[in-house]
Amino acid sequence: MTDFDDLNSLLSEAKTLSAERARYEGAKQRLASQRANPNEKIDLLNTVKKWEEIHEWEPQEYILYFTKQHCRNCGAETADEALPFSRLMLASRHKRLANTSRQARVETMEMSLPAMMVVEGQEVPFCIQCVGE
Repeated sequence: MTDFDDLNSLLSEAKTLSAERARYEGAKQRLASQRANPNEKIDLLNTVKKWEEIHEWEPQEYILYFTKQHCRNCGAETADEALPFSRLMLASRHKRLANTSRQARVETMEMSLPAMMVVEGQEVPFCIQCVGE
């Protein structure tokens, strides 16, 4: 590969990035104008989401949420080995704003990131043990 090939490659990447950024900025402006029809709005939101996931946020870890239920009637609690899965979230840090982070719901995990488990408590008026008696 020659120096000109390297320059051409860099120029091509810069043009692609510039076009993607222009689409992102255009989508944000169109959404702000509130003139988009519902189908167009979905496409615009996807454009914004895709750009921001790549260029604005740095994935940190997955958070797996489980629910431990406590019965108000009989006092029973869900056994630890039977905790129902609630949701999977991806925690990310903003690349430019140091103290800004978020959690976004995701459907799958990449094994390259660490994962942590969170158990949330939930009170229920009755449980299967109460109903079954």
